[in-house]
Amino acid sequence: MVSPDFLVIERIALLQRLRTHAPRFLVLCAPAGYGKSMLAAQLADSPHPRACDCHDVRDELELAARVLRMLSEVEPTQTSALAQTIAMLHDQSRSADERFDLAESAWRSLPSEGVCIIENCEDIADRQALLASLTRLLAQTPDRRTVVLSSRVPLRLTWSRLAQPHEIVTLGADDLRFDEGEIAELAQRARASREHVERIAALSRGWPIGVTMLVGMSRNGTLDGHLPSLETTEFQSLHDYLITQVFKSLNERTMHVLKVSAWVEAANVDDVAAALDVDRAEEAVRSAVQSTPFLQAAAAHVTLHPMAAAALRAATGDERTELIDTIVEGHAKRQRFLRAAQILFGEGKREAAAEMLHRIEIAEADARCPSTTNSSLPSARP
Repeated sequence: MVSPDFLVIERIALLQRLRTHAPRFLVLCAPAGYGKSMLAAQLADSPHPRACDCHDVRDELELAARVLRMLSEVEPTQTSALAQTIAMLHDQSRSADERFDLAESAWRSLPSEGVCIIENCEDIADRQALLASLTRLLAQTPDRRTVVLSSRVPLRLTWSRLAQPHEIVTLGADDLRFDEGEIAELAQRARASREHVERIAALSRGWPIGVTMLVGMSRNGTLDGHLPSLETTEFQSLHDYLITQVFKSLNERTMHVLKVSAWVEAANVDDVAAALDVDRAEEAVRSAVQSTPFLQAAAAHVTLHPMAAAALRAATGDERTELIDTIVEGHAKRQRFLRAAQILFGEGKREAAAEMLHRIEIAEADARCPSTTNSSLPSARP
């Protein structure tokens, strides 16, 4: 999604922090829509900086060629020399290692002080050979060059080979969220009301692309008609973005946790366990929280980002009935009748909820009056 100019905000606090620290390596790790590219461009002081894109890279030599093309943009006086090196990467008379050595030498020898951006690193996160080659290049980075690595997933690089700990800065989703001041500044540009500012902050929770979409709607005068609901057609493009760019990379178990959080009011860990038909689900929830910043867990409750929840409800409406039935059955199976009744009542199924509450009375009566056919009693003597 490309934002109009009035929705582009300079990340002053983050930029001051980075320019003061002057790291050799900056790692931006967050899902789509967190403004990783925008921050990298602002750090490079260019609205459209050339970056090495790791998307669909085939092998180590293609990765090296992309890195050198990016470097030629950062260091335009060396364009001709770098073009020759890139051409030599296709020289079949040399071994692959010899050709990669050429790229490594070019990367090391150019005394560039600019910002080099390597984006979509998630596409090589599970490809060990490419990660090893990238590490090999990065280990030769000149001292005064800054490399920005942008990824939607954590990168398993051997950082100790690249730099000292103080030379590496990692910013995650929590760091990249817009703070209250940034949201207020964008809203002021759109002449948004105080009520709109509060609603935008609450619904977006600082997610940059969510903030810019809501601010844009406020400016266009279309926000009032769609609040508090986030499930109208006005948000379809955002829903599609979340499904294709954020949720698509999550595994099935994590998506199950998210769906429970989206469809069950005040969902908790027991709800997730019931949905998964297991006795405990703490580990599943913990793994899901680690997989996406859109999910939070506290005091046994799991909460999904409002925009993410709306997108999931819009995309999985046909799964709702089966999911709720599974959760209710899972609770009943483990004699959590009260929670099952709460969920049924929330679904408007009052008779079913009352029946579930009645099962509590039956269970309590059974506990007070155990069966007289207890097998542990001694048998009568003849």
